[in-house]
Amino acid sequence: MTNIFAKIVNHGRQPSIPGCYVYQLIQKLKKVKLGLKDLNRRHYHDWSQRARRVWEELVLIQNQLAAKALNKELIQTETFLKGITYSHSKMKKASGGRKSKN
Repeated sequence: MTNIFAKIVNHGRQPSIPGCYVYQLIQKLKKVKLGLKDLNRRHYHDWSQRARRVWEELVLIQNQLAAKALNKELIQTETFLKGITYSHSKMKKASGGRKSKN
């Protein structure tokens, strides 16, 4: 993800734009803003829906674990899904539970 972010920022800085320095800066910032909005749309637009699916899968795995408590594959899957749901809860707290504007 960091590599994509760096490409977006570099793309906004590359072309030479005629005009005064303030105008050049504004135009470059607009290019970066468009790139970042696109990145947000491609990677984060449906994070709450994805988290809901992960949560449902986690509940399913936990139900299976109730029957097969020593199944290592189920334990690993549960651990992985718990990590994803933890990340989602951090994102939700960071956004204040608000929906983003497009």
